[in-house]
Amino acid sequence: MQSTAYVLTYVGILSVLVQGVAIGWITKHLSDTRIIMAAVTLMCASLLAWAFVPNLPLLLLVLAPMSLAGGTFGTVINSAITRR
Repeated sequence: MQSTAYVLTYVGILSVLVQGVAIGWITKHLSDTRIIMAAVTLMCASLLAWAFVPNLPLLLLVLAPMSLAGGTFGTVINSAITRR
């Protein structure tokens, strides 16, 4: 139970870092469409990798790109919808 809390905290911190730090750099260098497509692709790959993860350290490794994809996708899709 405690390890679940640590994993959720890890994902939360990664998402905050993505939305607070990385999203500015990413949006300056790529279009919304490219970011959305890349985030969906990365999320699919991460979810597929998650299915084959045998232990916690590898899970933490797989959750890093998943957090990047989720944080980026959520922010950029809301921005794209607002602009339309």
